[in-house]
Amino acid sequence: MITNNDSRTYTLTIEERGANSTVDIPPGGSLEGVCLRGCQLTLGGVKDGAYRLPEGNEIVTIDQGALFYDGAIAAKSNTEQKNERGR
Repeated sequence: MITNNDSRTYTLTIEERGANSTVDIPPGGSLEGVCLRGCQLTLGGVKDGAYRLPEGNEIVTIDQGALFYDGAIAAKSNTEQKNERGR
């Protein structure tokens, strides 16, 4: 889950399995169901601000123009991990 805690809209680039997509996140807005197999996030096109989500269950917030890791939703089970590797 990615939540924008700032007072402005940000453009987020999501690189997942070789494909890139961009999405605008308004103030107070959030995205769920992204990066489920892991991805790299880039905020506002700034490569120094890139953040890698290796597991896909991380909680990330945007605060003061930067991405912050806030923990994980829940650990993935062995079955979920095996199913993702097979995809």
